[in-house]
Amino acid sequence: MTGGLTSLFLLHGEAPAAFVWPSWDTPPSVALGVLVWLGGYLYVTGPLRRRLGISRPDDQTARTIRFVLGLVAMFVALTGPVHELSDFFLFSAHMVQVMLMTMIMPPLLISGVPRWVVEKALESPPVAAVARVLTRPGVAAALFLVTLAAWHVPAFFDHIIAYRPIHVAGHLALMTTGVIVWWPVLSPYEEHRLSYGMQMVYLFLLGLVMKLIGALITLSTDVVYRVYPAGVRPFGLTPIQDQKWGGLIMWVLMGVTAWVVMSIIFFKWYAEESGPDVAPGGPAPLQAAGSREGASA
Repeated sequence: MTGGLTSLFLLHGEAPAAFVWPSWDTPPSVALGVLVWLGGYLYVTGPLRRRLGISRPDDQTARTIRFVLGLVAMFVALTGPVHELSDFFLFSAHMVQVMLMTMIMPPLLISGVPRWVVEKALESPPVAAVARVLTRPGVAAALFLVTLAAWHVPAFFDHIIAYRPIHVAGHLALMTTGVIVWWPVLSPYEEHRLSYGMQMVYLFLLGLVMKLIGALITLSTDVVYRVYPAGVRPFGLTPIQDQKWGGLIMWVLMGVTAWVVMSIIFFKWYAEESGPDVAPGGPAPLQAAGSREGASA
């Protein structure tokens, strides 16, 4: 058994003998990817925007900050202690990594994209055709939840963690479907967003499924993820404790994230519904917004 695990780890890279804190290994591909995304964003929202004759949005500074924070979340998830602990030592660290890649990074990236960028992208018929499919809430949720559930099938998980090409592909799949699943809630393009009520239903069901997956892991009495070393792991965790902590991160923290966003949506909805009407003779601002949202839903 030990020899088999060792050979699996060698496919991923030489497993360190022990975790050393602080440890910050930065894979060149991750550093390059973050720099490319940052450079592309700054080019699109700066020189390209001016070349197209598009005025700078009033909230562009705030959007840039959110986009950069999203890239920071990606960098933290895929490098340093989180990366090393997740790859070689702790299932619970893997769950922290998943949370950063799917619950933290995507909302920040999406909220950093200006509406005009989406509008320009949709002028391409192939992009518009793909967007019509992927922005459907049922499709978006299904893609994400199937990816998340498949990743955590025990036999599949052990191979994903151990074999680097599959591991990288799995990370890309989680981050991509993470962006897709948040799009119907946070898209800068209003026509792709659900109405406030449907956003809350969508997030409730999404959180429910994540809680179910997390509960199944947490309540398991056996160690089902065996790719990590046996015995005491970093921070004095036994394998079963490590597994339960990982399950709790999905069950509680990832599930709670959906509920926190639901609460924000509710109070935003309430504030807009309670807001004053516009000048006499004009429509109430929420009536117009509600009509648009209802049409998009």
